[in-house]
Amino acid sequence: MANNHNWIQGEIDAWEREGLITLDLAARLRARYSRGGSAPRSAFLIGLSALGALLLGGGIILLLAYNWSDLSRPIRVAVSLFPLLTAQALALFGVVRERHGAGWREGIGLFWTLSIGAAVAMVSQIYHISGSYDSFLLTWVLLALPVVYLLRSSLAAALYVVGVTAWAIPLAGESERVWFYWPLLLAVVPLLWRGSLTGVFTSGLAFLRWMVTLSLFVGVGITFAEKLDRHWMLAYSGLISFLYLLDLRLQGNAPSLWHRPMRVLGVLGFLGMAVALTFRSPWRHGVPLFWWGNGDTGWDVYLGMVVALGFACAVLAAGFSARKRLRAVERFPAVLFFFVLAGQFVARRWVSVELLQVAANLLLGGYGLTMMIHGFRRMSLGAVNFGMLVLAMLVILRFLDSGVSILVRALVFIGLGVALLGANVGLSRRFRRVS
Repeated sequence: MANNHNWIQGEIDAWEREGLITLDLAARLRARYSRGGSAPRSAFLIGLSALGALLLGGGIILLLAYNWSDLSRPIRVAVSLFPLLTAQALALFGVVRERHGAGWREGIGLFWTLSIGAAVAMVSQIYHISGSYDSFLLTWVLLALPVVYLLRSSLAAALYVVGVTAWAIPLAGESERVWFYWPLLLAVVPLLWRGSLTGVFTSGLAFLRWMVTLSLFVGVGITFAEKLDRHWMLAYSGLISFLYLLDLRLQGNAPSLWHRPMRVLGVLGFLGMAVALTFRSPWRHGVPLFWWGNGDTGWDVYLGMVVALGFACAVLAAGFSARKRLRAVERFPAVLFFFVLAGQFVARRWVSVELLQVAANLLLGGYGLTMMIHGFRRMSLGAVNFGMLVLAMLVILRFLDSGVSILVRALVFIGLGVALLGANVGLSRRFRRVS
């Protein structure tokens, strides 16, 4: 069975290289002829290992708490270090016995990481070592980082990402140390990058991708906390477009959306920001870029230019790398950053806020309509329903938006109505030809 799987996967790769099949068809064939039972079995084993590690650690903590007051200080230290030494011994045993299974590595990695935090906390309590919440978390994650690569444990890496995010949240807007969040988070990227380049799609790596992607959205808010009211549109639109394009490049062959958090959160982020941009408030209260004539040349302007230039380079590089996978429906989240950048460039100087609102409505409506057409072409009922849901949401929002003038609402409704009628006529003809 394994030889047959490897053979068909090799044939699909060869067909794709020779141009006999498209990238989309190759991804669908890989998903069809993948090992159907391996992924659920791997996820089940990883879940059992994680549960076992948590139960073991919890039981040890309760046992210690029950007898803690009767133990001397040396015994307390020895007991505090016992789980940590046990985890290291089990890891060494696994290396000697060549146990490379995902369940073993994930369970030991999670237990080892938790035992590090427990040892640091308990030894600090025994010797009354003073410290703060952020110093404890930082010590924990730095000591746990080698475990991630020694065992290649996705669960340990996910716990590391949670720890880094928890360490940075209290520092938001208060300290320059919060910028160390980025190098700390990037420390787990090589593990993800290796899995992406080798085409490995495991449940553990998928969970880690979700944690890293969610942490990125939190991290942007943390590091830009003081200036978020001025640069949130640029920062988040750039992050959304970059992650969406990066997913197309690295995770285009993933078997399911569970393995593609950057795509899922990219689409949801695009919809959320596009909806926000259809209202007046973001355009009115956001600070336009490059207002050289109004004396606003302080740190805020320079920071905005750095953010704009950095994300522009990142989005362009990711877009160029994923250009072969960019279909019409993929281009809307991809261009969100440049839409916001252009809007902030001309806002309130050459273009009125109302016109920018109309443009945002057209962007969101165009995405919904394109998604519907994409679904009809691929005969995907889910894509068609999703496109219809986006259009319905836009229409409902405009009916409820009393801040938009009747003329603007009329123009938007007329444009959407004409587009829907045109799509209906074209799709009806297509269905007749197919039938």
